Amino acid sequence: MLSISNIKSSAAVVHYYEHDDYYAKETNEHKELSEWYGKGAERLKLEGKVEKEDFKQVLEGELPNGVELGRVEDGKRVHAPGMDLTFSAPKSVSILAEVYGDKRINEAHDKAVKSVLTYIEENLAYVRKTENGKTYYEKADNILASLFQHNTSRNLDPQLHTHCILANAIRREDGEWRSAYYGEVFENKKFLGMMYRSELAHSLSELGYTIERTHEDGRFEVKEVPQEIIQAFSSRREEIKIALEGYEHVNAKTAANATLVTRQAKTELPKEVLINKWQETLKSFNFNLSEQKEKIVKEREQLRASLNKKSIGETVVDTLSSWLREIKQKFEFNAYAPISHINNSIEEKKEAYTDKSVEERAIEYGVKHLSERASVWEEKELIKVATTYSLGRTSATNILEQIAIYKKEGTLLESKLRPSKEIPVKTLTTKEALAQELESIKLMQGGKGQVEPICNVREINEYIKNTSLNKGQAEAIKVILTTRDRVVGVQGYAGAGKTYMMKQAKELAEKNGYLLIGMAPSASAAKTLEADTGIKSQTVSRFLADYERLATGKEARLNAVKMKQEMQGKVLIIDESSLASTIQFNTLLKVTSDLEVRLVAIGDTKQLGAVEAGKPFYQLQRAGMETAKMTEIVRQKEILLRDAVYDSINARIKQAMFKIDLVPNLWRSS
Repeated sequence: MLSISNIKSSAAVVHYYEHDDYYAKETNEHKELSEWYGKGAERLKLEGKVEKEDFKQVLEGELPNGVELGRVEDGKRVHAPGMDLTFSAPKSVSILAEVYGDKRINEAHDKAVKSVLTYIEENLAYVRKTENGKTYYEKADNILASLFQHNTSRNLDPQLHTHCILANAIRREDGEWRSAYYGEVFENKKFLGMMYRSELAHSLSELGYTIERTHEDGRFEVKEVPQEIIQAFSSRREEIKIALEGYEHVNAKTAANATLVTRQAKTELPKEVLINKWQETLKSFNFNLSEQKEKIVKEREQLRASLNKKSIGETVVDTLSSWLREIKQKFEFNAYAPISHINNSIEEKKEAYTDKSVEERAIEYGVKHLSERASVWEEKELIKVATTYSLGRTSATNILEQIAIYKKEGTLLESKLRPSKEIPVKTLTTKEALAQELESIKLMQGGKGQVEPICNVREINEYIKNTSLNKGQAEAIKVILTTRDRVVGVQGYAGAGKTYMMKQAKELAEKNGYLLIGMAPSASAAKTLEADTGIKSQTVSRFLADYERLATGKEARLNAVKMKQEMQGKVLIIDESSLASTIQFNTLLKVTSDLEVRLVAIGDTKQLGAVEAGKPFYQLQRAGMETAKMTEIVRQKEILLRDAVYDSINARIKQAMFKIDLVPNLWRSS
């Protein structure tokens, strides 16, 4: 687990010494568990254990080289000290390290923490720089950090964790020291937590422990420690759970509040007393670690033996069972091999990949997984999927090294997208994904000028007079019904009235002898589309199951002719287009071309997330697909709520939440 918080003021820093005395105690034991880290520390000649006075001065912006950081306000220098990154090991790991005394685990934890800090230093450390009145972000190559390893929670349960105090000081390329910009560290909190877990799980696996994943994001426990013992040493967690029962809603904000209100002052006991207390707790469970390890080894051997008894060809049932198991493993990120390999034996699965490393298999899986939705993805997303897939069998560092090799070989192609804040986002793609993207664009462009309008603008204008369609909705209907292009789009914000627009388009199309056929990426979306618009709808997958043989050239010629005839006078509508996969969209465009049928893609690129460039709905718009724009929000009648929606669309989240809070009676329970 990783938590991040700002150290808000120099006064707070002094509080650490004078009250809790939490980070840099002047005792040999605490100094031994502290350490300076980062190239910034090296350049300031801050090495080895952390001395209290050095630590305090650095956080107050007074560097050993005489530089003073901060700004002057009312004649006083003001400087934000930095941030606290706290890396906490899973409870089972803490028990093994602190109760059983396996100090190799402390070393593994320390190694995992430093791996993440190195990644931050190499990828997420920035400094603001102003030239000619313009401020931008410059990549830096250093951080100044102090590490403090602790072994207990506030409730004096075993809890191995390290506070990494990231000082607000960084050296620019020109050698000048300035305040740091660590916004990217906050932005990537979950990703960095995943990296820590990956590194730790791999080291623990190498030490002979069994990794048992508990959550899809890669959180885990060590199987050798039973759940009842984990709960016995988790009193702090139980306090928070009880406190949360008093909240009407449970979310990140209420959980953080519950954590604060249940927090007790940190108390201390001599280490010997604590260990004796923990040992007494263990004795009550009559638990033996060696016996538990032997039990797990036997279970593993029995599983392997049972799987080896059957061959893949014994029966159809066995084959299907194996196939279903592979599917289950795929979605749990635990498969030894991609889904195309249907083998019963664990050893056979491994042998099928004797020419590939764990890292290669993990990245291959990640690329396949991400390519289902986009042709371009953030590098960190590939790392996330690959490390979760290979949890315990390799580390994030090894995955990064293999990605670097693939970049050099040209297996992975890299680019950089620049969002509004001008910090580049590392993105990756493959030659195959780019080829598919270009094919989709070519299919769309090949359909330009290939159909006749369903009706004319004058007829639409007359029809509109008797409706409440706004300008954007009217434009969308005109594009759908008067276009000469086979493929067109409707880009509309959530709440812009796309459903009402489709109902009117359906009515006008039917008056002119055309039938609209609806599609959506999910079954629930297809059901909603049909219920709200009256357009007969199905999932994209269901439609392609009937027609994709055309796209692959496998459909018999007579059947192909019949299919084309059946599609005459039809218009395909795909709703939620931004959520359709790259493969689905590409196949749909092929089918559309073969059937010579119209396709209207309706969606919102704002649903696409950080990297939209690799998504087909965005790509086609950028490549010249005729697209109507629906930007007027009609769902929210309350002006403040409507303005809040516009703020959220434009990523002004604070302004949006402020306006929502001003709406009277919004949160009143019914």
